[in-house]
Amino acid sequence: MELTTFRFEAPTSPDLLDRSLRGELAAASTYEQAQDHVEGSKLHSILEKNRESHATRAVALAQMVRRKGQKPSQEAGAWGAFTLLVERGASFVGEDALLQVLHEGEMMLTATYETRAKDLDEASAADFRRHVLDPQRECQRRLAEVLPS
Repeated sequence: MELTTFRFEAPTSPDLLDRSLRGELAAASTYEQAQDHVEGSKLHSILEKNRESHATRAVALAQMVRRKGQKPSQEAGAWGAFTLLVERGASFVGEDALLQVLHEGEMMLTATYETRAKDLDEASAADFRRHVLDPQRECQRRLAEVLPS
């Protein structure tokens, strides 16, 4: 009996950048929906800042993908349970739970980006850290400051 050997090919920098782009599009959309659930609240401006940050990073990532000679994705990836909660139930769970879920999403995204930065080519990694990872850390920090104790 002959064994089949599978080769794992590591994603290329354009692939990793495009995955990040899809995540940013999803995060921006999630924040837009979350804002509807805190209309009139002091949290609205914080969520708007994070939405703007994710949207700005999506533009930067699309440019990075283009510079690598590929066409950037235009559709969002999944932000998993975070998106589903915001889409389907945020109005039922309250602001504290909504903030907690968004913060969990930001922490996961930061961890993903920290790993991803190590897997990119040197030039892409420098741009990625400056235009994506650093602002991502700021989004996470902004939510951490308003989390209930």
